[in-house]
Order: sequence, then C-alpha cells, then structure tokens
Amino acid sequence: MISLKKIFAAVTAVATVGVLSIASIPASAADIAYSGPSEGALNTNDDGSTARLNIYNIWGNDVEDIDPNQAIIDYIEVTFTISGLGSKSCNVNEDGSDADPYVMNLVGTIGENEFWEAGAAGTVNITGDGQYTVRTDIATPADTVLCLVLSSNINFYQLKDGVTSIADSGLNITVDSIKTGDEGGSEGGDTTTTTTGTGDGSTTTTTTKKNNSGSSSNSSSNKTTSTVSKTADAGVVAIVVGAAAAASLAAGALTIRKKRK
Repeated sequence: MISLKKIFAAVTAVATVGVLSIASIPASAADIAYSGPSEGALNTNDDGSTARLNIYNIWGNDVEDIDPNQAIIDYIEVTFTISGLGSKSCNVNEDGSDADPYVMNLVGTIGENEFWEAGAAGTVNITGDGQYTVRTDIATPADTVLCLVLSSNINFYQLKDGVTSIADSGLNITVDSIKTGDEGGSEGGDTTTTTTGTGDGSTTTTTTKKNNSGSSSNSSSNKTTSTVSKTADAGVVAIVVGAAAAASLAAGALTIRKKRK
C-alpha cells in the first residue's frame, strides 16, 4: 500500500509546478450590424492591383456599411467569406513560380487607435475559397470608427486571363459578421491560481481574482485559499485537492463578463 509520505511527495511535486494565469474571456461579444456591401465596397488598394473590401471608408471613398458610432472595446473582429480564388493561395512571379502567400489584413483607425501597418493590424492567411476570421486588438476603448477596411495582397489580375479590373476578376469578398468586446466588463479581470509546497509536505493553493471596472487604476482582488495538510489521510487529500481545483475553475468562471444589455 502506498504510504501517505509518498502521496504527499507526489502532491507537493505537482503543486510546485508554478503559476497559471487564466485570461479574461468575454461571455459574449457585441455584434456590430453590417448593411453592405454597398457599391464600391470591393475595390483596389493604392497599388492598383490588390483587392480590398471597404467596410467604413469615407476617406476618398463613399462606403458606410456600418454605423461609425460604435463602442469598440478590446478588439475588432471580422468574419468574411472569399470566393473566386478556387484553391489558389499565393501570388505568382513572372516565371510562374510561387510568390508571396495570400493574406487579409484588418486595417483602419478607431478612435485614437491606428492599425495600418504590419504588427498593428490583424492578419489571417488565405488558402483559397472559404470563410475566415481576422481580429485586430484595440489598445484604447473608443466610440467612433473612422475607417475600417479588409485589405489583401491578392493580385486579382492573376486570377484568370483577360482581367481588366477587379469587377471582371471573379473575386468576391463578403462580410458575415463583425464583433467587438462586451461593454459589460465590470466583472472581468484576470484570475491567477498559485499552488506552492512547503517543507513539511503541506501544499497551499491560492486563487486571486482581479475585478476591473473599466481601467487598471480601479481594481480589487478576491482570494480563495485551500491548504492540503500533511496530517490528512489519503481520502481527505483527494477531497481537498479536488476542492482546490474546483475553486480554481469557479474563480476562472467568475472572469466571464456580463452580456451587454
């Protein structure tokens, strides 16, 4: 029969693994109504040969397929469907060899957030016809969309012979949904579970939930601590360890934000 000493040694070894941080997960994203595509939404980038879909762009265009007065929190995410590529997944060099792989970038300006360049804009690889989702993180919450565009590096002139414009290339991009973070984030925050071992064979699990109220300067912490004592028998060890795990999961569940009303 396995001795209690060995059981506690195993528990302690597992307990000293370290710290697990569980990021906040919104209970539900906020949907942004899309009314497009309007005429001229599918267009070319400034290079004249690659495709883009304007979602909201009045800077030299006349596309207003969403209401610009939106509460944008944490991120902006667009799910879209692309067709007209077949199984093509990259541009082609003059010698017929593969060039750069197709990508779609979610670029624009929302409030004071500008995400036009690589590294700031969200990017998704395009591997042929199908549905894709691209997401750009927003550093500062905003209430106005100034410009939002799905911009690709897809050279539509290469899609078939005799193409003279994007209109006769056969390429099509449609928006399926647009989402952002949920405004009801008062119960959001980070949950950190820390499990430590002590010299006498005891283990302590501490779960800390940080409640955010819209800014990092306005926060509080709630802690739940469970301790496995060296003097407990094997059955009690299993129960207490299970309770500690359940407490950690429960605390993680508390990070779910309220659905926006």
